[in-house]
Amino acid sequence: MTNPEYPNILVVDHTSINADLINDIFNKQQINISFKLIQSIPDLLVRLEQKTWQAIILLIDNIPVSIEALIEAMPELNSNCPIIVINQTYDRHTALEYIESGASNVFSLDEIEHLSNFLKQVLSQNQLSNTIQQQQQALTESHNRLTTLSNQTPIALAFIHDGAFININPAFQRFFSITNLEEVSEISFLDLIANEDVEKMKTALQKYNNDPALDNTIIKSINIKKSADNICPANLLISQTRINNESSLQVMFQPVEWDIKTNAPTANQNQLSSAESFIQSLNQIIRKKHRNKAYSLCFFELDGYSQIKNNIGITRSDDLLEKISEFMLEQASDQIHISRLNSDVYTLLVNADTASGCIGKIQALQTTFNSHAFNSTDLSIKVLSNIGVVHITDLIHTPDQALSLADVACTVSRNQKQNQAHVYNPTEDRSTVEHVDQDWSEKIRDALKHDNFKLLYQPIVSLGADNEKLYEVLLRIKRSGSDDIMPSQFLHFARQSKLESEIDKWVIRHAVEVLEQNKIEPIRFFINLSESSLRHIHFIEWLQENYDSQISNLVFEIPEDIALKWQPETLHFIQQIKKIDGAICIDQFGNHPEKTSQITALHADYHKVDGAFVSNLSTNRKHQSIVHKICQETQHSSTKTIATYVQDADSLAILWREGFDFIQGNYLQPPAAHLNYNFEGQI
Repeated sequence: MTNPEYPNILVVDHTSINADLINDIFNKQQINISFKLIQSIPDLLVRLEQKTWQAIILLIDNIPVSIEALIEAMPELNSNCPIIVINQTYDRHTALEYIESGASNVFSLDEIEHLSNFLKQVLSQNQLSNTIQQQQQALTESHNRLTTLSNQTPIALAFIHDGAFININPAFQRFFSITNLEEVSEISFLDLIANEDVEKMKTALQKYNNDPALDNTIIKSINIKKSADNICPANLLISQTRINNESSLQVMFQPVEWDIKTNAPTANQNQLSSAESFIQSLNQIIRKKHRNKAYSLCFFELDGYSQIKNNIGITRSDDLLEKISEFMLEQASDQIHISRLNSDVYTLLVNADTASGCIGKIQALQTTFNSHAFNSTDLSIKVLSNIGVVHITDLIHTPDQALSLADVACTVSRNQKQNQAHVYNPTEDRSTVEHVDQDWSEKIRDALKHDNFKLLYQPIVSLGADNEKLYEVLLRIKRSGSDDIMPSQFLHFARQSKLESEIDKWVIRHAVEVLEQNKIEPIRFFINLSESSLRHIHFIEWLQENYDSQISNLVFEIPEDIALKWQPETLHFIQQIKKIDGAICIDQFGNHPEKTSQITALHADYHKVDGAFVSNLSTNRKHQSIVHKICQETQHSSTKTIATYVQDADSLAILWREGFDFIQGNYLQPPAAHLNYNFEGQI
């Protein structure tokens, strides 16, 4: 066949019967296509190593294969090659699973006409040569990334090509006291390194250039010249990028007393997961009803830590906590996801083939921990642990429910004083549940009565020309001498005590006070709304009576699950809020792709994509596929899209390319007690 319309397409079919059927149907439709038949996955991988292909059509009934495993094994040459799955018959549930695993689309054998239309849409860009495409993509990505990083990051950042600076951000300029930007082009990268460390830096760069696996390398404690007479030890994070289609280095400078925030891929990610990221991961596991693994949530409490702190003092106890966190970091793996909830409690999300396998991993970690001696200054200290475990089953519906039950199990473990892991038992632990519920209910009522809550603010930043100043309002319970209490620790108990709506009103009241103190510039607050307030018949009436003048500055966030559970009530609520100039954001959007049309029919003002899909976006092809699918389905909607939990520049570049309107995350700024983000640098 000459001049094929779609050259270089691989069809994987063990029998070749269905592949021939596809070819016949395409010929009857006068669609000029040429493909290569492959009859096994090993043969497919060999072919993918040889040259660039435009698409893979996978006859899944004849070639049983895990899409995720196939994507992980894909050679770099074809890492972006779309995978199209064909089943004998179409099943929506199965199709969604394939798409979530990374497939571009799913068809049945009687939908070949739809397949041809899909190929036309996806592959139309291949009219350009691969070289031109790659150049255009590289130029676009490098421009977006450069512009975004230069304006947004608070870190001293520079881009270097052949040892010369080609761009710096304002933080770099301030860090090195550069008054004239034209000076930069006259400075060599090594000119900024103190004389005694130049050779060390050269050696590190040579190793880096010779080994691509060293991308995102942190070079510790290099002495740099902040000025002619000011030598400062700093950490350097070096990674590869492209500027104007030239290979370049991205270099971040930070003094050693700061922590470089990076997602550099190392065995244990260089740091424990943030509490927010941990909650997102837990939420995804809870939602995933068809699991092929067992998962358990674990509260890992340092036994008697407050007494230890009183005995050894604040300085030593802080050093001890740092040593314990380093120990926990060493235990982290693909099977054990660890986060620090507060000063004396770690949370673990453990997976294994069975629930007993999870318990085995937890008990092994506890045994190792209890026998370990931590050296803090001149002391050697052993710390015991109380451990509460709850298995993630279909009876667990939300992260805060799981955390509350793990809290109960940990309380039982503490009371037993046997330093053994206790697994939550709904029958045996009933009295403890009542005690913990009552204790938390009193804490929440006390916080409401004495204003013991506090608000934090995280900016939501535009990726376009939008000049709105947006913040999400985040709630904590203040706790003296320790970390603040996260909502995930107390919202379940607030729900049990029917205090959710009272908490919502407290947040709105205090948020409005802040808005009224900042009348000089318009600010809009995103406020999480509980199921109780959504369904309360007098909530909007209360809102209008008390805060009518500020409603236009408020955006109420409703979780997607709640919006679907109470769809008529949600639609009515949105309509009423819009009548009084308020706005609505559907939070945790994208977890029910089969119901996207129902969510879009609500006509919310914003869709905030579930942060779990944004986590590690730059390295997770499955998440990239999900985010792309979400954007495709919502691109013609007037609703604005927000990506949360943005942690790195690479993920930000992907979100820009996909067309998101706003981003939010610690990469821009962690939650803060003040409205101090500089929105002037918005892209």
